[in-house]
Amino acid sequence: MHRRANRIAAAVVAALALLCIAWLLYTRRETGAQALIWVDGEVERTVSLRHDQSFRLTTPEGHLLSFEVKNGRIRFVSSDCPDKICVNTGFIGTPTQTAVCMPNRVSITIRDP
Repeated sequence: MHRRANRIAAAVVAALALLCIAWLLYTRRETGAQALIWVDGEVERTVSLRHDQSFRLTTPEGHLLSFEVKNGRIRFVSSDCPDKICVNTGFIGTPTQTAVCMPNRVSITIRDP
């Protein structure tokens, strides 16, 4: 009898945990988190993470970089830098994450207003 009650309790806790995670992910996307695109230490562009989009940026030195926003996260899609570490970083979406293209002096940070 206790085993069955424990299984039911565990299932309820797991279901509640999943609902909480889904709610957090949903509200995170709706809160208006933004990505700041920095070039040479200055904010070049602020991008909403609420809507999926792709865009390009050309730095003052002529470097071309492409970005993608998808599911409340952002990533470097391409860069003309030699090592592509920025592209290989993948998507970021929380204020603790940063993506950087060191050779082109471009970085992405997340701001959650």
